[in-house]
Amino acid sequence: MLHAADVFARAALSRGEPERALALADDELAGARRQHARKLEARALELRGRALLAMDQREEASQSLGEALGIAKEIGYPPVTWRALSLSAEVARRAGESHERLAADGRDLVERLARTLPSRSCLGSSVDSANGSSPIL
Repeated sequence: MLHAADVFARAALSRGEPERALALADDELAGARRQHARKLEARALELRGRALLAMDQREEASQSLGEALGIAKEIGYPPVTWRALSLSAEVARRAGESHERLAADGRDLVERLARTLPSRSCLGSSVDSANGSSPIL
């Protein structure tokens, strides 16, 4: 049910219904907390922040995004970390504040994730094929 709330909330946002999205995100958040599902809690907080930002409630959005970011970093959840950083930078931009620290955090996340990718030499011929240097192409 929590996954459905997330999907419906994101759909509501895309339809320009942030109030509906916020209600659904709050439902998802309550359920995630009841079930002690930290990953879903982080996701719901990020979504809550997104909905609040769409309603131009920047202070509340910033609070939800900060909570989402804290949990996502703690449990190692890169998708929510990235989205929360991006949305937090938008909150800062709208408030006329610097978002350089958030940009640096985003760069750190990308660099950390890049280090987990296999090296080109480990990928063998599949990389060459993708680059168009395959003898077949």
